[in-house]
Amino acid sequence: MTGSKGRDNGSNGSLSRKVQKLGASSLIVTLPRNWARRHNVNVGDMVRIYDEGDRLIIAPSSGDLKDRLYVNLSRSTCHKHIGRLVLCSYVFGYDEVIGESSRLIKGALLDRIAKTSSYLHGADVRLTNNSKVLEIEFEEDHEDPISLVAIHGKTMSRMLGAMSRFLRDGDVSREAIRKESIELVKINYRMLRLLNKQKPFNSREEKRVRQLLSAGALLGIAGDAISKLSDLIFTMAGELRDDERERLSFILEVAEIATATLASSLQSMSVKKAEDAYWKIKIILDLEENSHELVAESTPQYAYLLSRIIEVARLLEVAENVFICMALEEKHLNS
Repeated sequence: MTGSKGRDNGSNGSLSRKVQKLGASSLIVTLPRNWARRHNVNVGDMVRIYDEGDRLIIAPSSGDLKDRLYVNLSRSTCHKHIGRLVLCSYVFGYDEVIGESSRLIKGALLDRIAKTSSYLHGADVRLTNNSKVLEIEFEEDHEDPISLVAIHGKTMSRMLGAMSRFLRDGDVSREAIRKESIELVKINYRMLRLLNKQKPFNSREEKRVRQLLSAGALLGIAGDAISKLSDLIFTMAGELRDDERERLSFILEVAEIATATLASSLQSMSVKKAEDAYWKIKIILDLEENSHELVAESTPQYAYLLSRIIEVARLLEVAENVFICMALEEKHLNS
């Protein structure tokens, strides 16, 4: 039943299957061979079929459901891109990476894998078969996706608050911000992995997963911009005047509150909180209209840092638009 080949309809992974007749009234279609192998479905096994109105969904009911990525470590291109391969397999939701080599897997390759794996939640790296087979297993994550997206937003908020306090009082160390930045990267990868592993069984769930992936990607870009901003602030802070430090500290404090409110709006699906976040973000974006006046008598360092903060605010604004749409849709569906 799994041996028949289907015609590929395009790049979306869909396959055409001819409906055939079995007996007097039953209709059958074959299962794709690669799908059956990947999920260890054999002749005589049971599968679950979900009736979703305009479509049927087939899922394995038991057995080894791990999604594995196999790589040939004998190829030099795999050595060159091994760190990225591990990262991509994690973010895209694979459960394991299996790498096989005709030669001993050496320390330089393992060092690159270890460096990448240090950012990945629950990554277990081991060698087998006399150091010729590499196995990387990713621990299953049971965190609620919305909660993890909200945690990501709150981490960004803490970083913005720490930068604000550094400019105002100088009581936050660069090392403390650096640790928060690394944690933000880890949460970002974990968040994207969890969202990519979601398996919706109806159109509403599928839409929600797409929305969360959009929001997660936007927050990831914003988080990266905030991390870079923190490095710039520590580098340039000594060249700012006292009044410039005070102004930037206030703007960062507004961004901190806006980001915390944004994260909270997603967790509670609150239209009001999403709107509150918008108006706080708009305070920062409005600075751009009068930026020529603000920087006319300012240092170049102040002008540059202000432009980077506005860039972060613009990313947060786009994320906020996604969040408020989700909150409005949730309110409408539940009304």
